[in-house]
Amino acid sequence: QEYARGPLPAPPPEPEGLAGPPVRVELDGWAGLDGVLEALGDPEGPESGVAPTFEELGVGRGLVRYRVAVPGPRIPYPLTAAGLRDRAVVYVDGVRAGVLTEESVTLPEPVAGGAVVELWVESLGR
Repeated sequence: QEYARGPLPAPPPEPEGLAGPPVRVELDGWAGLDGVLEALGDPEGPESGVAPTFEELGVGRGLVRYRVAVPGPRIPYPLTAAGLRDRAVVYVDGVRAGVLTEESVTLPEPVAGGAVVELWVESLGR
C-alpha cells in the first residue's frame, strides 16, 4: 500500500489447465549437441573470411558454432581465437580439444592440417 493510491485490485484468476498437481519426470539419458542439432536442423550462417560477431549475426545470447577446415596435410600450428570476448569450447575433428576464454585464447596443443575445427562460442553477455 505504500506505493499505491488506494487498495490494489484482486489478481486475475489462474488460467485453466496450467495449474495442477506436480508431475514427476525421470530422466534416463542425455542427448549430445550434435544429435540435438540434427533433430532441430542446423541452419548455416554466412561464409566469411572473418568470423562474424554475435552482434553481426543478430544473436543476443546463446551458442554460435564457428567451423573452419584447416587445409593440409601440414605441420601443427597454434590455434588462437583473436578477439574472443566470450567462452569457446573447441573441437578438432569432433574431439574436444580445449576451452578458450578472453584471458586464454590459444589451445594448449597445436592443430595439424587437414582438420575440421569447430568453436562453440557461448555468449557471456556484454
